[in-house]
Amino acid sequence: HALLLDGDDLWIGTFSRGIDIYNTKTKKLTNYRYNASNLSSINDDCIFSIYRTKAGDIYVGTPVGLNKFDRVKRIFIRIPEISGFIYDMKEDDSGNLWLASYGTGAIKLDVKTNKWIHYDVIKKSNNPIVRSKLTSIYIDSQRRIIFSSEGRGIFIYNQKTDDFENISEPQGLPNSVIYGILDDPNGNLWLSSNIGLICVDVKN
Repeated sequence: HALLLDGDDLWIGTFSRGIDIYNTKTKKLTNYRYNASNLSSINDDCIFSIYRTKAGDIYVGTPVGLNKFDRVKRIFIRIPEISGFIYDMKEDDSGNLWLASYGTGAIKLDVKTNKWIHYDVIKKSNNPIVRSKLTSIYIDSQRRIIFSSEGRGIFIYNQKTDDFENISEPQGLPNSVIYGILDDPNGNLWLSSNIGLICVDVKN
């Protein structure tokens, strides 16, 4: 369900068997599983996202939260501030770590304060980002942070206002269930959806 190449180690996130780490040189395979009696294990055997930051920290997202890998001790540290379904992760140019959660909207680890910001908490309940089912994060060539969602189209983060522009069916999007995002040299966004491929001219 998720892949990450970390040096010679290929991290493989499985649907129900935890994490396999396959060393591409030695051919050795190591498996990490959830253990209810061991708080140093991953918090679930269903792995949806694996991400390595520029600093080399590896995070693992599951349906019940977030884990950080301790490279020295070879254990997992569970992040207590994060619960719920972590679908995707991306680090922005400032070093902030963004999480796309399924049902609890957007979450950010602020690199300056080292605190987690839950936009579900700080935004008004009528904001479309609140309780949204986010499925992916894409940073385009213009460095815009864009979230796809199941049922609410896409969200484009505005750094100046610390808010999200929502483009969904009320704004003309032909379908609101979006799986993936790419951009082209003209700044258009290409979206995969339940009705096929959509091209969005964001400027107009």
